[in-house]
Amino acid sequence: MEAVVLESLGQVALARADALGLEDAGAHFAAALAIHEGLGNTRGIGLQSYHLGLVHSRAGRHEMAIAAFDRALALMTSAGDELSQGKIHLVLGEAHRELGHSAQALHSARIAADIMRERRIPAKETRALELLADLDHGDSGGYLRQAIAVCLASGNLPKAEELRARLSG
Repeated sequence: MEAVVLESLGQVALARADALGLEDAGAHFAAALAIHEGLGNTRGIGLQSYHLGLVHSRAGRHEMAIAAFDRALALMTSAGDELSQGKIHLVLGEAHRELGHSAQALHSARIAADIMRERRIPAKETRALELLADLDHGDSGGYLRQAIAVCLASGNLPKAEELRARLSG
């Protein structure tokens, strides 16, 4: 129960989006991670590793974020949690993009888009398609058109308009 409370506090702190919030979030997620490690809870360790990766990523520590995301991905793969794998691949792709690792970013973005499409999670599928558009200049327009279609099908008209403007611009 304590790990759940710590994770919730970490998520609230992470949402603050300031330096103090990131510091607090990291401390809460690290404490929750220690509890899950003590219990041998693979999924809990993977989830807290993912959250720590988010903290590192938002703080601009992309190499540390990638290490945390890689750990989380391995654990969620062993736990068979495909949805979490998709979420991790999305942020892993973004972190790789920030470091100029185009091949790794494309690989993770494609996996994330596929999983989010299969799971019918349009907001994250759109985000993955936008990442693909940023990375794959040969088919950037194709990915943006796919993202627009996802937004229209899910009723996210403001996002569809934003993407149309991007496609036109």
